[in-house]
Amino acid sequence: MCQAPNAGVPRLTFDNICALLPTAQQLPVATPRPTELDPLNEQPFVEPTIKEILRVGRPAVILIAARGAVGKTTLGREIARRTGTHLWALGLVQVGHRYLEGALAAAYGDQNFSTVATELSHGKRAVVLDGLDEALLRAGDANFDAFLDSLARRFKTVGESPSLVLLGRTLAAERVWDYLIGKGVQVSFYEIDYFDRPSAELFLETYLERGMNRPHIINRRAFQHARDAVLDRLRDAVPAGLEPGSVIGYAPVLRLVAELLDVRNPHAIAQQADTWSTDELLRKVAEGILEREREEKVNQVPVFRGTGAWAPDEQCLRLLARRADHVLEAHLPCGLAGHLREEYERRVSVWINEHPFVREQVFEEYVLAWLFVQPNIVEPSLAEAVRDRLRAEDPPYRPTPLLLRFASDLGQGMVSIAAADFGFVYESAMADSASNLRERGQVPRVTLTSSRINEEVMGEIVFPTLDNDSNHRVNLHLKDAERGLWFWRNLARANISVMADVQIGAGGFDFALGPDVDLECLAFTCNAEVVRVNALNDEEQVVIQAESYRSKVAPRIVSYNANPCLKVAWDSLRHPWVHYRLDEVRGEATGMRGAFIRLRRLLNPFRATVHFNQLSCPAALMDRIAGFGLARDMLIFCERMNLIRRVGNVYLLNRNVLDRNGINWVDLGGRQVSCGIADFLNTFLDNFPVWRLSRR
Repeated sequence: MCQAPNAGVPRLTFDNICALLPTAQQLPVATPRPTELDPLNEQPFVEPTIKEILRVGRPAVILIAARGAVGKTTLGREIARRTGTHLWALGLVQVGHRYLEGALAAAYGDQNFSTVATELSHGKRAVVLDGLDEALLRAGDANFDAFLDSLARRFKTVGESPSLVLLGRTLAAERVWDYLIGKGVQVSFYEIDYFDRPSAELFLETYLERGMNRPHIINRRAFQHARDAVLDRLRDAVPAGLEPGSVIGYAPVLRLVAELLDVRNPHAIAQQADTWSTDELLRKVAEGILEREREEKVNQVPVFRGTGAWAPDEQCLRLLARRADHVLEAHLPCGLAGHLREEYERRVSVWINEHPFVREQVFEEYVLAWLFVQPNIVEPSLAEAVRDRLRAEDPPYRPTPLLLRFASDLGQGMVSIAAADFGFVYESAMADSASNLRERGQVPRVTLTSSRINEEVMGEIVFPTLDNDSNHRVNLHLKDAERGLWFWRNLARANISVMADVQIGAGGFDFALGPDVDLECLAFTCNAEVVRVNALNDEEQVVIQAESYRSKVAPRIVSYNANPCLKVAWDSLRHPWVHYRLDEVRGEATGMRGAFIRLRRLLNPFRATVHFNQLSCPAALMDRIAGFGLARDMLIFCERMNLIRRVGNVYLLNRNVLDRNGINWVDLGGRQVSCGIADFLNTFLDNFPVWRLSRR
């Protein structure tokens, strides 16, 4: 079901929804009370905002969808209380053909059944049915469709007001909407939205009424200051393009915030909030929700305690399996006794569909980051299934900045993932560039290097910043390089020199290449049908060197200008690449090829920081690039010439010495030995034995 974007979507209040429905006298309930009939015991209730998805002029049915753990059942209970009816919890029974008729007769008795049925047909009474998703899981497709068919026949005729309210998780609600609309039933579709800021604040106070310390009453001014500090910090943690309400207006997050604020001295919380890293804060929120889910679900069934049931890692695995439509081979948890397995799996089938992370992009990104950084996934076939699904999803999956941030925070500042997954994380890095910087062409720059075949790749992503802050960089560790390094939709501002295969593109997507890419690899593969080259001049040139080209695809290369600055070199150049042949190491000094290659590889990583006050490169990365032999000799020489110097854990490049020697980025990237570079290399060759040039 297609939905309009959030911007401009009408919102309704709880009163608006209730005003659509008829109000009737509440009838006495038969004894014993039917299992699924909610007793409507009064519970704390904060009125949610209701988002209008699709409204018809005279509906017979009101359908309300909800994310996990946002108070759907509480809303249904309050609607029933306000309109003088009852709430039926469908997850407790087996629904099927003519279920509603039997439920009404069991609830109100034969004497009142005909009255209720007549009022429903005329739109003078409503019934509220909750738990469509649980009912579907319990009943199965055939019985559930029979249940919907009997509803369609009863409510096809529109009365004075809508006489049926249905509530369920989003996927089940959409299925019900499709079915009823197909049967000619007039249905208005709504969704419980995130709390707005005033409602979120009210939610916190309502929750704290049941707390231990009640700071909102005892120390209100300090509480308000702490509350605002925490909510503001959480809001700031949500990157541009994502709805902040998905965090600060989401009930599972607000419950954690309420528990955090339930202290005698909220002033201390306000002081701490200013020191929290936003990335770490979101990670802790995600982990807190997972842990809370474990406690709530396992406590419902005491026999599952002590078995490791519903642990955070298991939740992540099952969420990933759900997204990829993959059947797990592993029996989770491992400590669960065999005689409990069937009941556990039945409950898990309900728990996973109502999980707070489902359809919540912020927390779905956490789960994907968790997968990518796992050193040993329990079920490798699941990881492959997830990767395939991400590439094939419709609408297409677009990584948000949070994927990289979660991966970095989970790795304590180091993104350690499989090289074949790097395309997802790189897309996240591209999304993380602020729009005003992107407009100026300042996208993140990636540097990757390895010196031996199929060794692990090291590197970093450096983000340009408006204030020249040189600390905004992420360390990279790419494992399993023998499977190749992969880029999905984009590659720009990159210096890559790896002894591994590199693939760009995937089926169904154009690939954007450039500006300013310097790529060296073993085999190069292009899987995109269209490559859009963005390299208008020598400063933006794209240069690709490889030992071979393995793709059978002959992509269509397009550009804003007729002659893009694209240069490629590998054996057996064919169409269309043959039109962009690279002449290697142009200039007078063809005999100094080895020295030039080493100089270029040493200097290229500093390009990532050209917008910073100091050109710098992590020492660990520079040492990896230098390795041994000629490259190490070149590094020593550059230090002696004061071109490069080590300070603590970084190497710094001297701009003045660079300019004085006539060395510039365009010549290095274009493999051109200018007069200045030639003089520099000749000085190097005069100081180091010629035999070392044979070292590769």
